[in-house]
This record gives sequence, C-alpha cells and structure tokens, in this order.
Amino acid sequence: MKHIKDFRLFESEKFDYKTTDLKADYDMLNDKMFDGKLKPVPLRWMRTKYKLGVMAYTETGKIEYVGISYFYVQTRQQYLNVLAHEMIHVYLDQTGANEKDAHGYKFMFMLKALNEKFPEFNITKSDNAADFTVGVSGGDKTYGVVLIDEDGKLSLVAVQAKLFTDTVIDVFIDELTKYTKSPGNVFQSTKSLKIGFYKSSHPDIPKFKIKKSLSLRSMELYVITDEMAAEIRQEEPIKLVNIK
Repeated sequence: MKHIKDFRLFESEKFDYKTTDLKADYDMLNDKMFDGKLKPVPLRWMRTKYKLGVMAYTETGKIEYVGISYFYVQTRQQYLNVLAHEMIHVYLDQTGANEKDAHGYKFMFMLKALNEKFPEFNITKSDNAADFTVGVSGGDKTYGVVLIDEDGKLSLVAVQAKLFTDTVIDVFIDELTKYTKSPGNVFQSTKSLKIGFYKSSHPDIPKFKIKKSLSLRSMELYVITDEMAAEIRQEEPIKLVNIK
C-alpha cells in the first residue's frame, strides 16, 4: 500500500467515489491515525441525502457496515474527514468503549485529539449534510415546487414536475382549502396562507424528500431560506393562490 506522508495533498483534490478505493483509504487512515489498531469492517458507498456517513449495526449489536454518502459535492479532504469520523465509532466499538451517547465524552475526546495531531483534518461531531451542495442528480432535473407562505414563514413542498398539471394543482388547492376549514388543522391559527406553484431545477431541491404525487395527505413541509425562495421565484409561477 502506498503511504501518504502529507495529508495536505488532499485539501483541494476533488472527491469522486467512482475512482476512490474506500478500503484503501480506510487502511491508510487506520495506519496513520489509529496506529493500525482497527480491524477490517464492511464498507459501502451510499446515495443517502440525509447523512454524509453512518456506522450501521446488526440486530445482534455487531458492526454491519460503515457507509459513506456520495450524494454531495466534496473535496477529498472533506470525504476523509467523514471517513475518520466513522472510524472513531469503529475504534470505540472494537475497544468496548462505546457510550450511550454516540457522540459522548470519549468520542469527542478522540475527535479533538485527532484534529490536534492532524491539523489538516476537520473532523466534526455532526455529519449533517445541510451545508453541502448536491452532486448526484442535482441541478439537472426540473421539479414541481410548492412554496407555502404561512404568515410570512416560508416552507417548501417538492414533487415530480411531470405530475404538475393544472388538474392536479386545482385538486390540491381544493383539498387544502377544505382542510383549512376543518377543526384542529395545523393552519388553524394562521392568518395569511399563500400558495405558489413553480417549476425549478434549484440544486438544493434534491436534499428534500421528493414526492411522487401532489397529495395533501403525504405533504411534507420544509422551511427554506429566503435566498432559495427568491431563486425559485425567478421562474414564472404556474399558479398563485391566496387560501386565507
């Protein structure tokens, strides 16, 4: 195995999972950062949009696999940060040092020690992908997007654009209007409810759960930034409706 003496070689290098040997990188970090103490574990690439990395367990409590997401645009260094994060979990599991809190004192102690020893790394407690740009199927698809403005608070519902017909929109508006008049509905205390229907290829839309149909029952709301809403609204709206 080729040993890399300087981790800084990875700072600006683009990460591409198709040309990345996950096992070789696991072995390399094991050798450099964990003194070769980690035993091999099953490794896999994931297309998940919710986490950059995960260590999954079997029903019997053994490590099932370590998974790394390739859904987002990352540098090679950022990818190695995520892999190192998961390898801390592996170390704690294999040494019997696991805590009830997955990111408890022992995890954070080791995280800080590795970051100090290897300043090129920025291993973080959270593996949240919210700040990363979509790399897989991002920006190359057009989606039907519903912007809901509830008393000035923006939310988003994304569905497949091909289902965004006038009939589907009219049915959704009718269902939503009736729902807002029903007892105990979530919009009961809302004074102003404005609905905008758009088509958009905003690169952050795939971060959200994409529905196959525009249905009130399966509607999922996500609060989005004013900047994202403004970019979506650059497109001519298909329809604008004031429910309240």
